[in-house]
Amino acid sequence: MIKVRDLATLGMLAVVLLPTSPLEAIKDKTNQGRWTKPTVNNLPDKEVPGFLVNLGPTGARAILTETTFIVKHVFKGSPADGRLRPEDLITGVFGKPFSSHTFGGSPHGYEGPIMDLGLGIEKAEGKDGKLILNVSRGRETLEVKIDLEALGSFSATFPMQCRKSELVRARALKYLADSTDAQAVWQAHAKSAVTLALLSSDLPQQQALGRKMALGWNGVPGPGTWTSATARC
Repeated sequence: MIKVRDLATLGMLAVVLLPTSPLEAIKDKTNQGRWTKPTVNNLPDKEVPGFLVNLGPTGARAILTETTFIVKHVFKGSPADGRLRPEDLITGVFGKPFSSHTFGGSPHGYEGPIMDLGLGIEKAEGKDGKLILNVSRGRETLEVKIDLEALGSFSATFPMQCRKSELVRARALKYLADSTDAQAVWQAHAKSAVTLALLSSDLPQQQALGRKMALGWNGVPGPGTWTSATARC
């Protein structure tokens, strides 16, 4: 079972492990039915009631709209446990409402709630770890404080010469090396990410796990797999 302290380190893999981009999901309000379709066998989100957006180290999962997050799951023991509730509407961070996602209005593609929340998390982790979310709960308007770990800020040269980058990378690699579920992931894109991450490690034991995964990957992706169209090109 995933440990709470590992939730923060998995944020970098969230987009890789999701079957569709959360930004594409805004265009389709039901996310092709995936908002309410649980994953079959993938940890850490096996207990989560759908393919939801990872709200990073808070430990919450949510539906994404143009200007809000709708909380649908909170991991027990996570920083958001007892603070956020399912159906809470997160409308902003540190007293500032989320900007809206406009599709094509930004060169980055992640403007709106995703970018604003990420910047809020970075601000909190760079100071005392206290993240203040603007939340609508029924008829109440609240400021909900989430206590995150004060990891420091990313340097101007990140990911190089950056203590925070090194810390997050080390924790992510440890999780991947310790998790048989991560190493057994079957989606080609996720398996590639895990394999390459372990191969990039400075630790011989983690490199060996990545090498084992690479050498054991001899099958050509077949029809119906995520990479089948690309493999035929």
